[in-house]
Amino acid sequence: MAGRSSVAVKRGSTGVVSWPTMSTVDNTRLTVDLCGEWRFRSDRDDRGLRERWFDVDQSREWKSRPVPEPWQRWLGIDWHGDAWYAGELDIPTHWNGLRVLLRLEAVATIATRWVDGRA
Repeated sequence: MAGRSSVAVKRGSTGVVSWPTMSTVDNTRLTVDLCGEWRFRSDRDDRGLRERWFDVDQSREWKSRPVPEPWQRWLGIDWHGDAWYAGELDIPTHWNGLRVLLRLEAVATIATRWVDGRA
């Protein structure tokens, strides 16, 4: 598990992915803050699943956006539809063999996450 992994998150309806973290689920509770620049793409027509956006292909029309920040800032207050966040993270080698939790705060409705293409 240690090393570079890709992460994709499909957010439904309205909202923000705020304060994303990755932490171990053991006595040590080690945590990595994942805030910063993520790739972002709106999905009003719900094409992302059909086109496998969770595979995080760099050639698609992704824009770099800061997290945490509400997507209404980029899409407007009246946005209705889904949107995707994607990025890469480095899992520390000393976490190998530990259970890891990917936490996305302020996901108000529905969110599906993929790690290395697996939901």
